[in-house]
Amino acid sequence: MNRTAADNFWDFSLAIYRLPGVADRLIALQDDYDADVNLVLFCCWCGHEGRLPLEATSSNGPTGISENGGGRSSKFYVVCGAR
Repeated sequence: MNRTAADNFWDFSLAIYRLPGVADRLIALQDDYDADVNLVLFCCWCGHEGRLPLEATSSNGPTGISENGGGRSSKFYVVCGAR
């Protein structure tokens, strides 16, 4: 089976979320600061993989996943590109 970056991100997210205290802290970020838990985990995964989260409007153009914050008042666009 060929593993994709999405598969690796999913496995990473599950492993991190299971660590003691992580779920509570991520939910607190969501509740207190309207953070998107998936995007927080995505940025952590980018760092773990040696990739940089980039703005979707970077001069290099989009290179990966883009999210719009689920309709929240402040939109957060992220793509993940290789360093």
